[in-house]
Amino acid sequence: MNTKRFVLGWLVLLNCLAGFAQTVPPIPSAFFQFLQPGYFSDEFSFPTSLTNISAITCTAPPFEGNVLILDTTNQVPAYLSYYMIDTNWNANLETDVGEELMMVQGNWSSVSQAGTGPGATGFLFYCGDTNNGLFALAVDAPGSNMVFYGVSGGITNTYLTAPISWTSNSWHLVVLEYNVGRHAGSSLYLDGVLAGTGGAVSIQPPLNTNTSGFYTNSWFLGSDSAGLEQFRGAVFNLDTWCEITFNGFGTDTNGWLTISNALATWQASLGGGFGGMMGMGLLSSGCPCTNCIFGTNLASVYVANVGATNDTNGDGGITYTFSIQGGLPEVPYDVFSAPSLTGTALTSASWVWLGQGTNCGVYQVTNQPFGLSFYILGTPLPAADGSGLTQAYEALVHSSSSGGDGISGLYKLLHGLSLSTSIAVPALSSISIPTCPVQ
Repeated sequence: MNTKRFVLGWLVLLNCLAGFAQTVPPIPSAFFQFLQPGYFSDEFSFPTSLTNISAITCTAPPFEGNVLILDTTNQVPAYLSYYMIDTNWNANLETDVGEELMMVQGNWSSVSQAGTGPGATGFLFYCGDTNNGLFALAVDAPGSNMVFYGVSGGITNTYLTAPISWTSNSWHLVVLEYNVGRHAGSSLYLDGVLAGTGGAVSIQPPLNTNTSGFYTNSWFLGSDSAGLEQFRGAVFNLDTWCEITFNGFGTDTNGWLTISNALATWQASLGGGFGGMMGMGLLSSGCPCTNCIFGTNLASVYVANVGATNDTNGDGGITYTFSIQGGLPEVPYDVFSAPSLTGTALTSASWVWLGQGTNCGVYQVTNQPFGLSFYILGTPLPAADGSGLTQAYEALVHSSSSGGDGISGLYKLLHGLSLSTSIAVPALSSISIPTCPVQ
């Protein structure tokens, strides 16, 4: 028996819960802590594809693992996918009979909580396609309902719908059960309460196999296959079973409150919620550092290994090369520069946002001026005004991102638009952010 999986798969999630007295469930078919490097599962299932995601190591006792963050406010693709049946024959997801458990947190509030919801359909699971067969669990655009459904030939079959009314940066437990056998039907538990029931799964995604016999189909976590319909938030400790466990943890309200409070306390110690991905900006990446140095918290990060050479394009500028060390792995840190420091406050200087980079990454920025240059890193904590920008960006570069037009500051930044001027709603343009291939 895999001891680590045994302990983390149910002792952490069940026995640590105050007053829990249920039958111990079977070991999960797959347990995803998004382990680094590579976002692999405890069964060593590696992603089939990923882009524009990040992870923060969770240190909320007694939990282990990483919190997956997937949110570009749907302006650039962000996705993470795995095989249904991996090359090691481990079943990551079954779409006829199964049970899925995960803890999620949205970077948005429902319309009923004076928010805007994810703004588009926010997928938690997306397997298949709408022509040949889709298996999906999603939140609707206003953040008013969670829906479990299938699509085939463009025709939708909704298995169940459950109302939600969530606030930004609050954790929620999602448990989905479905069965086509003797106990045919589907059930959805939210925060330890049965929230909805419905019919059995009637539409299956096509199962493609290779010469070795394993399914080559990928399923996407946190977005659709294009990465532009995102749940827009965080996922922690995803467990999947290829059976109905009937163990009752979906209705353990007191136990869930224990988990939720522990996660909220840990996240508050970091300074608040998790921000969205703003992209690499003017930075270009080189080979990762061979000797990585990790910090003890989000803020223990610094610029290291700085080098300077003349630009080769004849612009008369300087190319700076540097690495990001310390801090937490896979966290997107803002990089700012200023030609001088004025007064006694950092915010008095004329800072320019260069982009975002992660721990252990090596980066270059060209066309920098001769003479003094100052560089600083910012943590990715989101600004309180809901702009999609980070606190560091609004503190150093632009203090207000409203513009009075209702368009998020992050959208404007990614599209090169003025943050302070009211504009007409622009058409979505194509933006490409360089990403590293899966190793």
